[in-house]
Amino acid sequence: MIFYYYKLMGMSLVFSIYLAKGSKEISENNSAVLDYDAKPQDSENNPVIQSSLGYLKGSWLCSPSGKYYAAFKGIPYAKPPLKELRFEHPQPAEPWSGVREALTHGSQCPQRLWILDITLGQEDCLYLNVYTPGLTDHKENATNATRKLLPIIFFIHGGTWTIGSGDMDDYLYGPDFFMEEDVILVTINYRLGALGFLSLGNVIPGNMGLKDQAMALQWVWDNADVLGGDKNRIIAMGQSAGGASAQYHSLQLHSRSLISGVIAQSGSILTPWAFTKPGIQAERTRNLARAVGCLNGGSQAIINCLKNVDPFDIVKYQFSTDHDIKQLPIGVTFTPTIEPAGTVNSFIKMGPKTLLTKYVSSKIPFLTGYTTAEGLLFLEIIVAMINPLAREAVLKRLGKEKEVFQHDQQLGSKRINISVDENNTRIESAKTLENRILKHRLIEIAHRILGDYEFKMPILLGSKFHAMSGASVYLYQFAFTGKNNFLRLFRDDTKDATHMDELTYQFQGRGIFGSLPQLNNHTSTEYYLSKAIIWMWCNFARTGNPTPRGSPIQWPANSRKILIFDNPDSLIVEDAPVMNNWFSLIDT
Repeated sequence: MIFYYYKLMGMSLVFSIYLAKGSKEISENNSAVLDYDAKPQDSENNPVIQSSLGYLKGSWLCSPSGKYYAAFKGIPYAKPPLKELRFEHPQPAEPWSGVREALTHGSQCPQRLWILDITLGQEDCLYLNVYTPGLTDHKENATNATRKLLPIIFFIHGGTWTIGSGDMDDYLYGPDFFMEEDVILVTINYRLGALGFLSLGNVIPGNMGLKDQAMALQWVWDNADVLGGDKNRIIAMGQSAGGASAQYHSLQLHSRSLISGVIAQSGSILTPWAFTKPGIQAERTRNLARAVGCLNGGSQAIINCLKNVDPFDIVKYQFSTDHDIKQLPIGVTFTPTIEPAGTVNSFIKMGPKTLLTKYVSSKIPFLTGYTTAEGLLFLEIIVAMINPLAREAVLKRLGKEKEVFQHDQQLGSKRINISVDENNTRIESAKTLENRILKHRLIEIAHRILGDYEFKMPILLGSKFHAMSGASVYLYQFAFTGKNNFLRLFRDDTKDATHMDELTYQFQGRGIFGSLPQLNNHTSTEYYLSKAIIWMWCNFARTGNPTPRGSPIQWPANSRKILIFDNPDSLIVEDAPVMNNWFSLIDT
């Protein structure tokens, strides 16, 4: 229905109306007015801005439709968390002199990719990236009195708190689709795994990764004006662990003062993988210390030792710790936790269930939802890890099989040498196991249970508590299965939308997801669905309402209703599932 309307009325007309309503102008007396003539001149005509830490030189990029925007990559927002700063609260980055080039992404934080079976990244990784169409009307045709301030989407990547980055070149998060809607997109890196979430009582309170995010958010708020952005319209948006992070920020006193809304895709602080009790987290820290030879003496001695361990050893052995059975399917080990009483700059003071039931007072607009079959992706990953042929097929789809082979050759294979016959026997055994699972439809049953317990139920319950606080809550279900669904990297015959599937309709993939078709066919269903999602998300960033008055469809701000993203020609609103009986299963 929504894009049938666009086809009749002309998409550009509809979009221009909402852009005009959503933009905000700087008055002549606004302290944020930029003095264009004060900037250093760049011989290559690259965009140059003066941030709170110093001058930055970016680059001009162009979207598929021909829209130019400025990109500033690899901006440091905190000191490198090296040596004595490992496991500590982030410290603000040092100012620099001259003009700093912001042309390439900063390093990803240390992590191990499951499917590719490689370890990558550097500890010097606390960088963010800014993509803004707010600087394109430069000195030739802009005046201080009429320059528009744009809403900002602060995106937090997912990855079970253990993998991922904000890079568009190596991962997924290309900004083109958002640039078409005149919003600023910010992506970030933050510490992951044990390096970001390890905790051991008062010595290391934990939640360093969330505090990294908060410091990056503060940098964006401080520099919104020079980026062409409106600091009063910053949306914290994330997917999976990033979605849970965004929700945490809406409940943290300082962070929520910096944001005007939250978009939490396939993530909630009520999910079993979004929180670990302090005692369990401390025990996992000791198990890690034992694995790397640091379990000597008290807590301070353990941490002093861990600060001198190779970061890749920490990444490697963090998975050797004991798992909570509720977190095991998602592959998490170190997560957010409660910090000890009296912790300076504490981020989490109580469990998620208590936060939502007793201390939700913020009326920040909240947009959240899930995919039809959230659990299916994780079962496919498990199958790929069991069956070497399945893993090889995934690597080929990613175009990474040669890279992984070269990586193994460089590091020296640590796999056990076995005969060809024995290897074939193992492959056949894995295939037999996979066929038995498929034959008895255990995959379908398992992914439904996994999806409900790990995603759907916590998201629905979390949205209910936000609504009880008086916040506008918008619920969705992503049910579309098209050529661009992420699960296509694993299998062609998918009939369900799974975890991450919506991301490929929001971001222009250029990294390992770039093997999916690009959304260049402006008559395809995939293209129109992408436009629908981006348009609604950006409306939410502009106004706090994804479908403002006059929109061809109305998405009610009601936790009892849910918008189904399936056929973009006939998007429908249904009654949301009721899952109150599941609340007793949450023990946080």
